[in-house]
Amino acid sequence: MSKGLSKGVLAARNLMQECGIDDVTTISLEDLVAYKGALLVEEKMHNADGRIIHGNRRSIIKVNSEIQYLGRKRFTIAHELGHLLMHRDYPIHSDMKSLDWFDSALKNLNTGFQELEANEFASELLMPADLFKCEVRYKKFNPDLLRSLADRFQTSITSVAFKCVEMNVHPICLFFISDGVIKYWNKSDSFKYCITDRNKMPPHEYTVATEYIDAGYEPVYTKEDSQQEINKSAWFDVRDGDEDEAFYEYCIPTKQYKTILSVVWHD
Repeated sequence: MSKGLSKGVLAARNLMQECGIDDVTTISLEDLVAYKGALLVEEKMHNADGRIIHGNRRSIIKVNSEIQYLGRKRFTIAHELGHLLMHRDYPIHSDMKSLDWFDSALKNLNTGFQELEANEFASELLMPADLFKCEVRYKKFNPDLLRSLADRFQTSITSVAFKCVEMNVHPICLFFISDGVIKYWNKSDSFKYCITDRNKMPPHEYTVATEYIDAGYEPVYTKEDSQQEINKSAWFDVRDGDEDEAFYEYCIPTKQYKTILSVVWHD
């Protein structure tokens, strides 16, 4: 394996090599969990998407049966499988019903690197880096690209957006809003614009995210109109002499959790 790869990425690649596969969409995740000696159970869970319980003879991976989207369910299973392979020293582990999984800095403060490692494992298992790069090469960034990638890898649009940032395949910026407040942001290395620090504050009134908050997280735009033009100053610094140029924003709201992932880029 290459030097510099994270523990999560290495664990995912080792598992695929062990199974002789390079694309996990060709097999059942349930079979993969069983292959590693765990039992997968779907049941109604309160305030958690997934949970793993390590037993002396067998581990149990529980997934919330009320998860509505297949992509989110698959990411949950892969995430818990990562815990199974990397974190057996922790007897019970629950993962909350939110996109806090992606807030690595916050999670590292509370639980060390377990969540980050499980996320990296799930991301690489479901969307192997080499395959992902091939799928995005020479393609223009827009919401349709995110949707097509989610369909291709059978995962969520949210996880695809974070993979794009992680792989630096397009210069984009992500903002995560929970209960009407910006919780954190992340960006591709190639995204060079200065970001206004609005953590713990509501998004600017002229953002698409604010439109969704005002609408109670209900649909605001159709799929065809989901890419909306905004001013640069709605999310980023505009210094003296700079033009307040046009950017684009695409929001992924989740009414159930009162969250929004806002994807912002410059054409």
